[in-house]
Amino acid sequence: MRETYLYPYSAEEACRRGEQSLWRASYLENIDCKDAIQKAVRQHYDGDHLDKKCLTEVIQEFGYRGTSGRGHKGCLSDLLPSGTSHQNIG
Repeated sequence: MRETYLYPYSAEEACRRGEQSLWRASYLENIDCKDAIQKAVRQHYDGDHLDKKCLTEVIQEFGYRGTSGRGHKGCLSDLLPSGTSHQNIG
């Protein structure tokens, strides 16, 4: 599981604090996590249902805290076609 620090402040604040490298590492990890979520949805969505195992690999790689704390809470529903209900998951 990845252990990259989830930087809590904006890029502007990171510059003020001299913590640009922490912000950048967290930003790159965010991009990797987003890409992994998108890939998992592409592989596990059949056009009507999302397999319950969809995020297993992502959570194993980034951890639950990593995926939920990175601002991807709405990401899964944003990737599904409009009108797809959360009841179609599983």
